[in-house]
Amino acid sequence: MARSKNAETGQIVIRPPAGMRDRIKAAAEANNRSMNAEIVATLEEAYPALSPDMHQVTFEVLQLLGLLTIMTKEDRELSVREKEQELRLRGAQCEMSLHDNTLRLTMAGGDIKYEFGLPEPFPDNLPDD
Repeated sequence: MARSKNAETGQIVIRPPAGMRDRIKAAAEANNRSMNAEIVATLEEAYPALSPDMHQVTFEVLQLLGLLTIMTKEDRELSVREKEQELRLRGAQCEMSLHDNTLRLTMAGGDIKYEFGLPEPFPDNLPDD
């Protein structure tokens, strides 16, 4: 079946009951945003994005682990902080930290803990060829 133009652009056509358009317009004006932005904000509250589950978090951390093996110490620390922030913004309940050459991952309020050993980091200044 062919996809409609609305499906491709993410547009949704709705037919609100009488009076709702005026209520949306009033709320949008009160929040200093467009009616579309007001509707999207309301829908985001009602239908939040699902946070990644523990399997997804573990998978993403294992991907990161592979990259950490070829990074300098400074790059490792930055990458771990950034990944932890990204996961938390997506709603994951986890903590990540780097201690010497060990990446620690804690999930489920501390009930699940992993430690991953890493080789020595690459030196900050590699000699020129």
